Amino acid sequence: MSKEEGNERVCRGWPGRKTDFAVEKPLHHSIMKPAYMFGNLVDWLERRPKVSLTAAGLVLVVLIGAVDRVTPAEMIFAIFYLIPITFVTWFAGRNAGILIAFASGITWLVVNLMLATPGWKPFIPYWNALSGLLVFLGVVFLISTVKALNAGLEDKVEQRTRELSTSVADHQRTEDRLRTSEERFRQLAEGINEVFWMTDIENGEVIYVSPAYEVLWGRTSASWYESPRSRIEAIHPEDRERVAQATADKRSKAGYDEEYRIVRPDGAIRWIHDRAFRIFDKTGEVYRLAGIAEDVTQRKRLER
Repeated sequence: MSKEEGNERVCRGWPGRKTDFAVEKPLHHSIMKPAYMFGNLVDWLERRPKVSLTAAGLVLVVLIGAVDRVTPAEMIFAIFYLIPITFVTWFAGRNAGILIAFASGITWLVVNLMLATPGWKPFIPYWNALSGLLVFLGVVFLISTVKALNAGLEDKVEQRTRELSTSVADHQRTEDRLRTSEERFRQLAEGINEVFWMTDIENGEVIYVSPAYEVLWGRTSASWYESPRSRIEAIHPEDRERVAQATADKRSKAGYDEEYRIVRPDGAIRWIHDRAFRIFDKTGEVYRLAGIAEDVTQRKRLER
């Protein structure tokens, strides 16, 4: 294949590929564009004055009556009067729709009288007009009821949307405040030399322990999380029973204030001043204990 033939095939191929690529885009626009235009038209009509919409409906009734007048009497045009009736009732309200219904009934009566053929009973045009008027009025009340229900549904949807938006915003603000509070608490707890801790009163689970625990106890915070008794086991044997009793009192929902010695993994002995405080829930029941443990080794040495 020559270079010219190859170029010709490539050039022929690109239009086909472009056409395939563009198939979905015009199809998408062909569906969405009319819906978008219809929505804009409805919005525009809803912003028009009711008087102008009613006048437009009357003009449309006259035009339909004129067409009805020049068509054969055998052709029934009554259904076309529903167009201005529906239009005005929906966009201008029930009262304007009733006016258009009466205008349509009168126009239909006039046309029927003008098209009356020999042999017709004199009351037939009036009967037809009255029957048509009742139908027209029924359509008016039906459409106005549907419009009211639709408006009520839209109001409920908007109200619910506002409530959800407010709820989401409140929830977001609460989360932001909680996150800020947690960040401040973390900065405070991690910035002091004392050990801050918090446990659950029911099962003794460690909820939080500050990083100072690792410095003071010489053990990882994870070891206390994994085994709550590891803190007690680090206490000097001579003080352990007394502190264990205080811990038992803690289980009975009472705080404590104790001084004891701990033995670090490197064999060093440190004096600890440990205080526990009760935390109450919304019902007034104690459900957690929070404590502060500080190193008082230097003070103990001076006291001696």
